[in-house]
Amino acid sequence: MEKSRRLTAGRLSELFGDKSVNIDKFSLTVGYRKVAQETWDDPSQLSEDNRNVIQAYTNGVNDFITGVGYFHDEITAFYLPPEFYALDV
Repeated sequence: MEKSRRLTAGRLSELFGDKSVNIDKFSLTVGYRKVAQETWDDPSQLSEDNRNVIQAYTNGVNDFITGVGYFHDEITAFYLPPEFYALDV
């Protein structure tokens, strides 16, 4: 998920260095992130049901991230996946 997020935002080089600069340039040229933001911002582009599904998914991801490092019944995780530690993210 993190790799996909960075790929579409043109930010893979932050993880993988110079070898991914051309991929970042391509992603920024295509404008994946810009198109996604424009689609989200334009109410005519998404049905209410689709918008609710996307928002629920986003809320779940954010809940996981917020919960990392805490032990509570309502929190979802204690550690990030190992690749975050391996890549020092």
